[in-house]
Amino acid sequence: MLASRVGCGRWHRGVVDAVWAAVQPLLPSRPSDAHPLGCHQPRIADRDRFEALLVRLVTGCSWRTTAALSGMSGTTLRRRRDEWVTAGGVRDAGR
Repeated sequence: MLASRVGCGRWHRGVVDAVWAAVQPLLPSRPSDAHPLGCHQPRIADRDRFEALLVRLVTGCSWRTTAALSGMSGTTLRRRRDEWVTAGGVRDAGR
């Protein structure tokens, strides 16, 4: 997982699991992965995006560094964060 790549110890999994358990019910339900035309890549799991955002919040690293560590586009990470903020699931995370 991403947190292990940024030097977090074995404890991180329990912490990430606990934070995810608290935040997941607050997030909007996921739209279908299927695009009507079948031309888009499948949506990356919320849990994976959340962990990338959590690493950014904890370490204070840049969006570029977060994207490089996670293998996810910084734009896509910000878009998911904005989606969650707009839906009221999280408040101003990672700004």
